[in-house]
Amino acid sequence: MTRVACLVFLLLALSCREAFTPQTGPEVAAGPPLRVLPTIRVLDPGMPPLRPIRYAVPSGQVERLHVELAMARAVQKGAQGTASGLPPVQLEVRIGPAEPTQRTWVRQPVQITKVRVGESAEGLSPPAREHLERQLAPLFRIRGWSEMDDQGRIRRSDFQAIGDVSPRLRAMLGNIRTALISIPFPDEPIGLRARWEVERRFEVSGVFVDQVVTYNLLERQGESLRLQITARQSAQPQSVDGARLEAYESSVIGSSTVRLDYFVPFSEAEATTRMRLTEATEGEPTRVETRTAVRVYPLGDSESDRGAGSGSGGGRE
Repeated sequence: MTRVACLVFLLLALSCREAFTPQTGPEVAAGPPLRVLPTIRVLDPGMPPLRPIRYAVPSGQVERLHVELAMARAVQKGAQGTASGLPPVQLEVRIGPAEPTQRTWVRQPVQITKVRVGESAEGLSPPAREHLERQLAPLFRIRGWSEMDDQGRIRRSDFQAIGDVSPRLRAMLGNIRTALISIPFPDEPIGLRARWEVERRFEVSGVFVDQVVTYNLLERQGESLRLQITARQSAQPQSVDGARLEAYESSVIGSSTVRLDYFVPFSEAEATTRMRLTEATEGEPTRVETRTAVRVYPLGDSESDRGAGSGSGGGRE
């Protein structure tokens, strides 16, 4: 159901076992509550040399990126079936300037600055185009920030106007953030060919979903890491919007290139989601299958702003 893009790390001699301290403890500054941290498990530490992988985003850094989305959905109820979708849509997102916090985390303001509809949508009828534009318009009102620690874990966040966005788009954006943009690294030292999984529970459009993302470190060149990503989601039967969710499963496969001095990796992924719903007033179930493709990448070559300095680098301002 999705195609997407995002991931990480760093090396050291096996004989030199560096001490590392997991970042835990109370937040000093007032603000939104701390978020529940995901569970990170190392499945295979990989080949030596091993070393903890950590982000180091410079203060004042601003990044601009594109998020490309496309979706197709099929709905089956009894003998009746319908198909719909979201034509390719491109979001332009501004992140930053990076600001260190009292706990040495990095605060990153986030804003969607542009929304474009792909060329394949040019054949839409006027009513269909108007409906699509109404769906996308609330994205411009989204404003917020998040605070990330050097392991890539989001510790706090606060976003406004996200509730105005349609449930389909909210679900897509949530999956992109949790699987492709926020790529957490383990406490433990790891090396090439390491595998680790990140488990979390979150809510998407009123549905409580359990997600497990597995990362495989395929290559490292300097501070750039190439990762393979697979993810699976499931949900227990539950009530949602006057109906009952009887079954839910989603699978994602993708890849990511993580740069440890940037917030956002290059990522791409494809996902397939299947669910079965039963209306409260009807006994016949509705089956929904959704396929999504996602790409996340920096916006061309732009100016770099690291505090007072400037230079050039893809995706930085």
